[in-house]
Amino acid sequence: LSLVYVAGAHMFRSDDPLVHIGVSMVTLMAVVYIALSMSAAHRKQVQLDTAQERLLQEQKMSAIGRLAGGVAHDFNNVLTVIQGNLELYHQLTDDEERQAALADAHMAARRAEGVVQQLLIYARQSPSIRRRARVESAFQDIVAVCPTIVPAGIDFQVSVTASAVAVALDKRQLTPAVLTLVNNAVEPLGARGTL
Repeated sequence: LSLVYVAGAHMFRSDDPLVHIGVSMVTLMAVVYIALSMSAAHRKQVQLDTAQERLLQEQKMSAIGRLAGGVAHDFNNVLTVIQGNLELYHQLTDDEERQAALADAHMAARRAEGVVQQLLIYARQSPSIRRRARVESAFQDIVAVCPTIVPAGIDFQVSVTASAVAVALDKRQLTPAVLTLVNNAVEPLGARGTL
């Protein structure tokens, strides 16, 4: 706007048509330059926003990949226990030993159900069920899952203060929240460090 004002002031000072043409050309070039500069700055900002979004998406996919790998490993361990106990059940002849093998298979199946529930909560497809629980006991259960998303080079340390504090919480929803915090803490550490 100030550029147009200055150009207009110079044009009205002279009656020479060459001055009018010269001032008009300079003003037009300045306006075009400003427009191109603004357009380039906008393009760079869009590219920066796109790159940041891509980086965030890659970090999320990396976290999901590590979590999926850990869950697959845990689930495979549970299936191995179930299959092993069922095969053992067919080989045993003592009823008490057979019942123990069957009980172990049922316990492993319940652990698998817990893993599935955690995945459903992580995917936000399970209703919230709040119960009173002691904080340290809830976190001790979650700590067992955390190493699946912490790279081997990072020293993962846990310090849970024993207390009698009880809160109403859904342990299944607390797990993905804590896992997200752990993952967010792991990202800046890279391959080495202490968490």
